[in-house]
Amino acid sequence: MRGTKSEVRAGVWRLRVVTGYDQVSGRPRQASRTFTGSTREADSALAAFVTEVDRGTANLDGHTTLADFLERWLDTIEPNRSPTTMRGYRDKAKRINAELGRVRLRALTAQQLDRTYRGWLDEGLSPNTVHHLHALLSAALHQAAKWSVVSRAVTEQASPPPLRVPAKRALGVAVVRDLVATAEETHPTLAAAVAVAATTGLRRGELLGLRWGDVDADLGVLHVRRAIKHGLARSDVVVGDTKTHQERVVSLDAFTTTVLATHRARQQRRAAEAGVEMVDDPWVFAPDLAGAEPMRPDGLGQAFSRLAKRVGVDLTLHDLRHFAATTMIAGGIDVRTVAGRLGHADPAVTLKVYASFVQARDRQAADLLGGLVGGTVTNGGLRQPALTPE
Repeated sequence: MRGTKSEVRAGVWRLRVVTGYDQVSGRPRQASRTFTGSTREADSALAAFVTEVDRGTANLDGHTTLADFLERWLDTIEPNRSPTTMRGYRDKAKRINAELGRVRLRALTAQQLDRTYRGWLDEGLSPNTVHHLHALLSAALHQAAKWSVVSRAVTEQASPPPLRVPAKRALGVAVVRDLVATAEETHPTLAAAVAVAATTGLRRGELLGLRWGDVDADLGVLHVRRAIKHGLARSDVVVGDTKTHQERVVSLDAFTTTVLATHRARQQRRAAEAGVEMVDDPWVFAPDLAGAEPMRPDGLGQAFSRLAKRVGVDLTLHDLRHFAATTMIAGGIDVRTVAGRLGHADPAVTLKVYASFVQARDRQAADLLGGLVGGTVTNGGLRQPALTPE
């Protein structure tokens, strides 16, 4: 058992349970409580205490503040979230705690939340940012309700600003070509990364997670097996799963295959000229000559931002993923295939994100069908007869 009991005096026990470990020192963190009863009863109480700690409900009562609960909740979900996600969650929790952290969890009201949301908007936070803060609170308070710490999630009665999803920009192929050509002049590795991102639609972390063993030029496919991410500390870089925790295979065209072959030859030549032996299965986009380390996600993002500025466009690396998606949809590729190439676990996500582009294709389909049946479109040089209304 992960807990201990010690008798402080006759029939009175001190129960202790390890709740976790400090990330810096590695020392265990403990929760404790006093219990009065027999030895057997103390054993049962200790087992129940361990269960409460595992569920995240230990020491949660009517005096628990929102800040205390958020910390407990974040510790509970951390093993199932990526370091990048947890860093974002904890940053949001700090902002929430600055305004509401001292409020007792059971005393929190929807009116307090709405006043806080209004205050954040007045401070200059965007409606989307406030909405995301509300979403984090909502997730935490719904868990509090499941744990019976509160009777219901008060966020259900609050009125956050609606989430506004900006329309995706349709990036033109001429701009992508300009980006690749400009990068090729001074930063060939970046040029290769831009080209591969634009033709495969890989996420930034997936792009940086490629090793040469993932590239099968003979079959013309790319195995997307991992992603490079920042750790809890921005300076840390970790190798993790893809966003959907699943490997996928992406087909390569002749252009992208050539780009990768040229990039690999250049990488090997630079290492040989410097007298550096490359590691087994190097990273495709590596900052070092041996290919031993992957490029940092923020390093690639910043390099692309500088490149976009040189070209005279306001873009992020993620816009190349949108380019791949919208170009495929505009070219008539079905949504399920687009979703698979992008690594969306559910095609419904693709439909939601790129609804306007799918709608445009649907309009073309309507015009085509109506034109054929109505007789305004020729088929094989013969005009179809128009329908005559009865």
